[in-house]
Amino acid sequence: MDDNTSNELIMRLRVEDGIRQEINQTLSDRVDRYLEVKPHEIVPYTHFSAVSAECALLFRDGHFYGCIALTQAVAEALVEFLCSKNSVKHSKDFKTNVTRLAKGQFISHDSKGSLLKIWENRNDYCHDTVLI
Repeated sequence: MDDNTSNELIMRLRVEDGIRQEINQTLSDRVDRYLEVKPHEIVPYTHFSAVSAECALLFRDGHFYGCIALTQAVAEALVEFLCSKNSVKHSKDFKTNVTRLAKGQFISHDSKGSLLKIWENRNDYCHDTVLI
């Protein structure tokens, strides 16, 4: 084994050990977060299934900004998709689209409230964050 291969192997073992330590240190918190959100059964191979599962995994693993950004993107895409599939006149305004979907009874009152809450708070984390 030459020096280059040996150095790569040592680096690999260090990285593996670091990841293993991180997982062990955060395992209990990850379990708590998973149980907190109680992820629903996601039907595989349907619209938004993979990205919805990704949102839950990001939250579980403590990647909160990624989770928030992806959840907001999914909400926007889902509303556009529902407008398209239900022949609801699409607007550039998210709130208008959500209201139209609720009025046409394509989404529940609770879903409308949740979507609007996601939208109203969209800038709290993504745009108002101070970078150090």
